[in-house]
Amino acid sequence: MPELLLLLLPMLITAGQVNPTSLPMLKYDVVYPENIYTQYKRDVEAKYPDVVQYKLNIDGQERVIHLEKTNDLSNNFTETYYQEDGKQVTGSPPTLDHCYYQGYIKEEEDSSASISTCNGLSGFVKIRDQKYGIEPLQLTNDEEHVIYDYASLESDTSVCGVTNSAWNDEQVLEASLPSESYNNTGNPEKMYVELYIVADNSMFQKYGKDFNAVKHKIFESVNFMNMVYRRIHIFVSLIGFEVWTQEDLVTISPDISVTLSNFSIWRSEVLLKQKNHDHAQLLTNMNFDGPRVGLAFVGTMCSVDQSAAVIQDYSEDAIQVGSTMAHEMGHSFGMNHDKESCFCNGSICIMTPILSKTIAKEFSDCSLQDLNNFTSKDAFECTKNRPLPEDIKSTPLCGNGILELGEECDCGGPEECTNPCCDPKTCTLIGESKCAQGECCENCKLKSAGSVCRPSVEECDLTDVCDGQSAWCPADKFRQNGSPCKNNQSYCYMGKCPTMHDQCVAEWGEDAEVAKIHCFTLNTKGFQYGYCSKNATNFIPCTRKDMECGKLFCTGGNKLPKTGNAASIRSCKTSFHPSLKTGIVETGTKCGNEEVCSNSTCLGVSEAYSFDPDCSKKCKGNAVCNNEQECQCEEGWASPDCDKPLIP
Repeated sequence: MPELLLLLLPMLITAGQVNPTSLPMLKYDVVYPENIYTQYKRDVEAKYPDVVQYKLNIDGQERVIHLEKTNDLSNNFTETYYQEDGKQVTGSPPTLDHCYYQGYIKEEEDSSASISTCNGLSGFVKIRDQKYGIEPLQLTNDEEHVIYDYASLESDTSVCGVTNSAWNDEQVLEASLPSESYNNTGNPEKMYVELYIVADNSMFQKYGKDFNAVKHKIFESVNFMNMVYRRIHIFVSLIGFEVWTQEDLVTISPDISVTLSNFSIWRSEVLLKQKNHDHAQLLTNMNFDGPRVGLAFVGTMCSVDQSAAVIQDYSEDAIQVGSTMAHEMGHSFGMNHDKESCFCNGSICIMTPILSKTIAKEFSDCSLQDLNNFTSKDAFECTKNRPLPEDIKSTPLCGNGILELGEECDCGGPEECTNPCCDPKTCTLIGESKCAQGECCENCKLKSAGSVCRPSVEECDLTDVCDGQSAWCPADKFRQNGSPCKNNQSYCYMGKCPTMHDQCVAEWGEDAEVAKIHCFTLNTKGFQYGYCSKNATNFIPCTRKDMECGKLFCTGGNKLPKTGNAASIRSCKTSFHPSLKTGIVETGTKCGNEEVCSNSTCLGVSEAYSFDPDCSKKCKGNAVCNNEQECQCEEGWASPDCDKPLIP
């Protein structure tokens, strides 16, 4: 289920500077950008301004590029590398005065820009249907630069490795015909993705063992990626990255699906325990078999096991690679490859399956429908965690639509703001307004304490209510892991009540049932259709104690599973794929009396979760213990003692 990529020639850029000997390959102009405006918002002037404007000639016409520093780095951003002895070194810069910007061409309504000013101006500019690249001939912002038409770049044929569905052609969503009122704005609710990037050892070698050069490539690519997603109300926050400076921590195979499987397993078993995040991508210089340059799981955003992608660093141009990264993340959001009937405001769209010379920067109507289909099923819960203003590592910038420290509100620029409570020019509340945005804000006033702002979605989830003091709904809380659920059929885990029966139904259809216990003894054999875990070469058998935490066996239901391929051994049916981790009993599933599966091991509930069975007994009234071992009122009861019904 890989994905597509725009593949460029190994371009003409060396360490952020154009190699003039390559210029005859392109249609280009030499330009001299003129800095005509800068604005600093900090008390102490930083090296790079928060807002900057450059005047330059594009296609014979004088243009002004307006750029604003991006704020796609989280406050708990970390950088990691490895010493010769294998020791991991992780740090967080006390300040991060970066040089990555997004913006637009002044007096051009349909325009955008993704630019780095670290060593001259480098990046991407779009004016209506025309797309340009700009690179420095010298490493300064006001000397010679080249600006070229992306259409003049030669391109080999490359593709995304994802087959056009979540493994099953029957699951492909029918594309609707383009609407005359098409608008590439995505879902109306904002979503937030905490992204982690890993660069393997081949990347470190490719960039001359220069950690900062790899960092620059990552930042510039993510900057473009973020520009693409902001158009559909998805904000990508780079929460950290690491470079495997000594050796690869997983096997990087020429088979891209094997590499994705290896990386996904390492992410779930190692990385997530070190750094919490929503989605991870591996960048590598490996030349994969065939034309494939990227691969991701479909519809797995927020998944512990499969919210991951692998991308080949096939181009020196960070915009090209950033477009591929955006494409692969699109698969994680449930987007399939575009069909001929799909439409966007451009010659090609982000989810096109074949790489093109043209940079894609918009999602099609089909992609947005795929996204809406997934979000309507309460998928991607992790993306609803809005970062607090103090968690954003950048200087506040009024008008960017993101509420940052020091702002009372931010509804975007004057042209786009429709919020009656917020002044878009000053990002302050208007008149008697108490709030302007947030789940606990209504008609510019705070909702009363106890108002439901996030209803529970199932038994193990808890209803979250406003506190009467904040415009924002408190963090999503759920019953503490290990609480009995579904009439003691299972135990709560991360707000859900996982059971083998529900997993069989999800994989094989409504008529599926859990197989008899003898089927699970196959997991003690340690082969492709029965095991507890696997590495690059071996299937590791379960002990008899753990056999109900390995492969999931079902009966009945559909002929084919939703994911992977079908395998039947007598009456025991499971799903498998030669390289991807599929058909495993989910973590949190009951495997015995007061026992649950945890990473394919059957453990006691108290051992797996540090579960306190007496926690809820300490709570007053109609309250239960939540995942932070705090007492929280059940739905319909008012705090602080949870003994009085809420008044509607």
